[in-house]
Amino acid sequence: MADRAQDAVTVGDVIRLALPLSTVVVSGKDYRRRKINWVTFLSGWGRVETDVRVGDLVMLPSPVPARTNEQVLREGVEKLAEIGIAGIIAFGHFPKTATEVAREQDVAVLIMPANYSLRDTHQSISSLLIDRQKQTSERGMQLYRRLSELSREGQGLSLIH
Repeated sequence: MADRAQDAVTVGDVIRLALPLSTVVVSGKDYRRRKINWVTFLSGWGRVETDVRVGDLVMLPSPVPARTNEQVLREGVEKLAEIGIAGIIAFGHFPKTATEVAREQDVAVLIMPANYSLRDTHQSISSLLIDRQKQTSERGMQLYRRLSELSREGQGLSLIH
């Protein structure tokens, strides 16, 4: 039987195998090696302590940071850091104040394109956590198809996203 440590999915694996290539990491030292236990998303800050666990990769839909005042946002990111999350995925924009707190607390923050689907992102990461081998093969085929398409169109690698 394979060693469970080798099977562990990390933030680096998620970036490579489940997220769009245009994802940007704005904070977090050694984020690539952080192990992920599960992926969850927050619809607000009121249930952080009950909905988030150690090692979770937390998805924040765009409206959550946008409708949160700076103090609550700071406290929310600090609470996530205290819990020991693997990182935060934000869609489109993550406020500067929250980014500063994340850097202070060494929380990995990944910024995805604003128009990327929360549902598709959750499904992709969950699939990777459940069946890494299958997801690795599927991602390879995705990239192959995209490269083939670009090649047929006479486009370069810079257009992949």
